[in-house]
Amino acid sequence: MKPKTRVIVADDHPLVRKGIIATLASEADLEVIGEAVDGLGAQSLGKKLQPDVLLLDLNMPGSSALETVAIIREQSPQTRIVILTAFDDLSSVRHMISAGVMGYLLKEEALTVVVQAIRTVMQGGKWFSEPVLMKLVNKSPEDLFALNRYVALNEREIQLLKLMAQGHSDYEIGQVLGL
Repeated sequence: MKPKTRVIVADDHPLVRKGIIATLASEADLEVIGEAVDGLGAQSLGKKLQPDVLLLDLNMPGSSALETVAIIREQSPQTRIVILTAFDDLSSVRHMISAGVMGYLLKEEALTVVVQAIRTVMQGGKWFSEPVLMKLVNKSPEDLFALNRYVALNEREIQLLKLMAQGHSDYEIGQVLGL
């Protein structure tokens, strides 16, 4: 039997945190091993529990997300970090990508997408909400280069992003990519 993915959920909003925890608890392959209400709590739990995935709110009291990511990456380098936030400003996205996060999810996503993102990063992939990707792709070629540098997109993924940025429909993208 394959071991469960061990997750820490760090969010200062109880409703969000408890909703995510309840959703993850219903998944057979995921196990919530801790929850934190601030950055310092996330750092402490990350060091102590060495999770597979840390789902981290971008804006919490106690310590900045950037500091928390740096400390977790130092103390628990195997932990994959996924940012969960309501903010999609390019500055925050760039800083988190540079810090080495494996995903950047907007809180507007369905809980099923959170589950999918956790599974994807556990398999070595990356997960970014579509509006975040669109901002990066539409902003400048440098952002696409930076995204590829830190996220390691393959040629097919780059082609998909370019088609999305050009405004092609799902059907048209499917035709071009042979899906």
